[in-house]
Amino acid sequence: MVGGDTHSELSIGDRNSSSASDQVGGEDQTRLIYSLSTFHRPKHFLLSYLKDWAYTSGTSLSQVTFKVRVMSLMAATSTTGSSDTGLYLEGLELINGGWDFMQNLVYPTLPSAPPFPLPVILLTPISNELHQLEEGNTTKMECPVQARDGTHITSFSLPSSHASQQWGSAKPVLKII
Repeated sequence: MVGGDTHSELSIGDRNSSSASDQVGGEDQTRLIYSLSTFHRPKHFLLSYLKDWAYTSGTSLSQVTFKVRVMSLMAATSTTGSSDTGLYLEGLELINGGWDFMQNLVYPTLPSAPPFPLPVILLTPISNELHQLEEGNTTKMECPVQARDGTHITSFSLPSSHASQQWGSAKPVLKII
């Protein structure tokens, strides 16, 4: 439970919940999906999660980052066959880009294209060293995460179909909706 907020059952497509999180699954396998739009200071929420993980793992906070995975809606709401732990987030849309679910990467769109709503993102705390080893030669795009008012919250590194230089001036941005 976060800040005294209550939890409710997840209704697919219902993003008007007044609680900070929704539950998916039965009593033995509950997965909370947090909506960043319900937090007054989402940056502090994300930082608190990283701090807690760093403390419990005995790792310095400066050596920790988030591994980001965009999930399909079916994978995010399924409680079978997956034991992925981490922080599940909803309520983000991708501006100046789209998401290819088959190849699991971000791709550029025309500036006039509408924002691309993302279903659920799984953030898994990981040491910087292990993160670099896992990523290898994957092309990544650093995507700033912005509040509704445009305030910078953090950045997430997403796999990309194009190198950063090929995006031009319209770089992808994740915005809280």
